Amino acid sequence: LGVLPEMTGSLADAVSADGAIVVGSSFDDAGDSKAFRWTEVTGIEELDFGLQPSDKSRAFGVSADGLAVVGSNRSGPEDRGFHWTHSQGVQLLDPLPGDSRSAASGISADGSVFVGESVSLDGNGNPVSRRAVRWNGGGVAQDLGTLFGDDFTVAIDASTDGSVIVGMSQGKEELAFLWTENDGMRPLVEVLMEAGLDMTGWDLRVYNGAISDDGSPVMSAELMRRALEYSKMVDVPVIGHEEDNSMTEGGDINEGLVSTSLGLHGMPSVAEEIMISRDIMLAEYTGAKFHVAHISTRKSVELVRQAKAKGVRVTAEVTPHHFTL
Repeated sequence: LGVLPEMTGSLADAVSADGAIVVGSSFDDAGDSKAFRWTEVTGIEELDFGLQPSDKSRAFGVSADGLAVVGSNRSGPEDRGFHWTHSQGVQLLDPLPGDSRSAASGISADGSVFVGESVSLDGNGNPVSRRAVRWNGGGVAQDLGTLFGDDFTVAIDASTDGSVIVGMSQGKEELAFLWTENDGMRPLVEVLMEAGLDMTGWDLRVYNGAISDDGSPVMSAELMRRALEYSKMVDVPVIGHEEDNSMTEGGDINEGLVSTSLGLHGMPSVAEEIMISRDIMLAEYTGAKFHVAHISTRKSVELVRQAKAKGVRVTAEVTPHHFTL
């Protein structure tokens, strides 16, 4: 997508419903950043903050039609969330009364609700509280509360009309939460269990709207199927650690000539590929989003490539040590 003038890099953070508009930030080597909006016609353009001073800005969310953008803006010592539209420019989003700064990280598809965090700082500039907040179109902040009373919370994304909000709580535990006006903030795992999903052994964590068992493979095909079905309801992906434990238990390194010559218990590549094959089929069956974490074999890459060509909603990533060691 390119970079803004005098910047050296860029990061895309959100995309409109039809994929035609992308927002994010362009940055330089000193760590300064400027929020941008990109279209096929205009290319990458800096968001116009008008008369509002801006030393550092980032765009994190965009409405379905691409006409409204939210993010964070720093001017001197002040950090404020912002809401931007092409017709009205920038509206700064104040934190909760008594708090020092705010940031907006998500926006409802219809553009009527913005979500993020409000932060209180001590005399040394360290956070002493962080609350998930919801702003309406007029910029009025609503405290969404906490799960445990003294934990840090941040709202990450909202449903189409902003009536359902998801985010993360960090305190006694790190948990994904779901908020509604009627029920307030609740652990996401409780909501899913009430909906009929067996969550035994699951530890749900959310980052920008995803569900994961965080480093542990889901050995039950039925459990993975249910996870995909329920994740589809809120249109977030399930992230899979793809490994058949029955084939890798006690393993030390990849199975092959080196493991044999060293007398070490090898882990076969097919242990990953079997699980990826299964979960791609489940993703195709349910129509849900599925992401393969730290993919590590040539065959696994081919399986993902074939699935994407068929229209299955599957993505993947790789870590450097998996293809260099």
